[in-house]
Amino acid sequence: MPRLVITQPLPQDLRNWSFKAMNCERWDFAGRDIRGCDFRNAKLNDADFSKAIAGRSRKQIIIDLLIAVAVSVSVSVAVSVSVAVAVAVAVAVAFAFVVSVAVSVAFVVSGTVAGAGAFAGLRAIEAFGKGQIPLGIGMSVLAIVCLDLAIISAREAVREFKNATGTNFKGADLTDVNFSHATLNNCNFSNANTNHINWSHIKGARSDIDFTYIRMQLLISRKGTNGIYSDLDISDRHLAGIDLIKANLSGADLTRSNLEHADLTYANLTNVKAGGTNFRRANLTGACIQNWTINSDTQFDDLICDYIYLTPDQDRQNRRPLSGSFEPGDFEKLVDKFADTLDFILRRGTDPITFTQALNQFKQDNPEARIKALVELDRDRVLVQTAPSEGSDKVKLYEAFQDTLKLQATQQENFYLQRTIEDRDKTVSMMDRLLYTSQQRPIYILQQQADTIGDTMPDNRTKYESGGDINIAKGKSAINTGTGAAAAGNISGNITLNLAALSESEDPKDKELVDLITQLRTAIEAPDCDLDDRHKQRALGYLDNLASLAKDKPQDLLKNAKDNLDDLSDIADKGSKLANFAKEHLPTFTAAIGALRIWFSTIGLS
Repeated sequence: MPRLVITQPLPQDLRNWSFKAMNCERWDFAGRDIRGCDFRNAKLNDADFSKAIAGRSRKQIIIDLLIAVAVSVSVSVAVSVSVAVAVAVAVAVAFAFVVSVAVSVAFVVSGTVAGAGAFAGLRAIEAFGKGQIPLGIGMSVLAIVCLDLAIISAREAVREFKNATGTNFKGADLTDVNFSHATLNNCNFSNANTNHINWSHIKGARSDIDFTYIRMQLLISRKGTNGIYSDLDISDRHLAGIDLIKANLSGADLTRSNLEHADLTYANLTNVKAGGTNFRRANLTGACIQNWTINSDTQFDDLICDYIYLTPDQDRQNRRPLSGSFEPGDFEKLVDKFADTLDFILRRGTDPITFTQALNQFKQDNPEARIKALVELDRDRVLVQTAPSEGSDKVKLYEAFQDTLKLQATQQENFYLQRTIEDRDKTVSMMDRLLYTSQQRPIYILQQQADTIGDTMPDNRTKYESGGDINIAKGKSAINTGTGAAAAGNISGNITLNLAALSESEDPKDKELVDLITQLRTAIEAPDCDLDDRHKQRALGYLDNLASLAKDKPQDLLKNAKDNLDDLSDIADKGSKLANFAKEHLPTFTAAIGALRIWFSTIGLS
């Protein structure tokens, strides 16, 4: 076989190549022709041989035939001299060909016996010719016996020829190798590490692994529904995706085997050894796990399991959970805590008050029951283990608890809903009053304007423009003192003082108002605010009035607050005509005004 520098990717035709003692971890041999290859003592971990073709190559067959013919001829020639000499010569010639020892020996025996038979036949003819009847009969019988033995030896030679090694994996490390759908004829796996090999759907014959054995059939077909595999050793095996529905695996050894995606629905796993076994994404619904052995290396990630049984008779009293189904993640958290107890789980999202009420109702209905343990399974689950009285129907008790929990939850939801409806009604009523007041306000403003400036208008007519310059702010003395930046500075100082006073209040609602007014003040005083100084001064004045009203809380709090808020809305309308202000501040400005309306309405109605 050639000893070449071998690198990936490999050609499709690898017949008679030598990979002896090479490191071929994770190499891709998928679909390759590996007949006649030598993998002795090679490292083949995680290599892919799926759909590969192994067996004897044409070159191997021709060489073995030539050796067999040469040995047979040498035997036949030697027999004519001496049977004893022929045997010695034939065996010597056969062992000279190391590759085909078994085949050659079989042909040597066949040829030697045939030669002896021929020699005996000739001697019988010679004896009968000389009248030596007894000797002739003896030689005839010997010739017949030798002929029969020669036929038997020839058949054995053919069998040895067929079973001769083709692809050689002797002593190789085949851990986690994928042989799925491969053809494995005439393979030598002696002394090889065959842990976790994927044998699924292989075809093969005349290898030193018995593919007809029940374990190999299970590994190959992956179909074990209703099968009986009690006490079967299938440790360190690749069983991913295997179908073991209702299979009896009691006492089986599954240690460190890969059962990922396996279907173990209603399987009997009593006394199974499952330390380090991979059950990720497997289905264990309805399985019996009585006295099974697992450890911290046993994997249950993303397991599918609605419920399990603690006894193989599937008694409902030994079902877990007693009714209903596990929530995702429950099984792996509870698997090492299953016992003869009545278990309840407080999950994240369940109202603790509701759960406690249901638990108290359970204790009241079952005075003999006691809380056995409280176990924090993880951040999302707390296990409450109870010990009911002996002989009690745990299924009925569990279902009663769940019914109580649902009832308490419904009552709690109804209570919250009622409170929400009441709050909504109050809000609607308040908004109705605000709407009514806002509808009356234009008349009030017109009357105030008429009283104040009616006599000074050219034609004795009053004038009102929504959001215009003629807009009387009642009780806003701060606006009418000073002009320009100086007046704005004074107003800002007043706001600071009023906000400081409100900040010292113990009432959290006052602190909420401080935040709202501060937001509006920041928007108004921002350098990029396009409101002119006059509108800034007016807006800050309104804020000062609101802070003062909140601090002093006079009788006409709500009325004066509404007036100031309406005037702030007018400022917002003017600001909305200015592109930069609208883009940067108007959403905050208008939202804060709306929040202030609700704040003062709540204070005024309380």
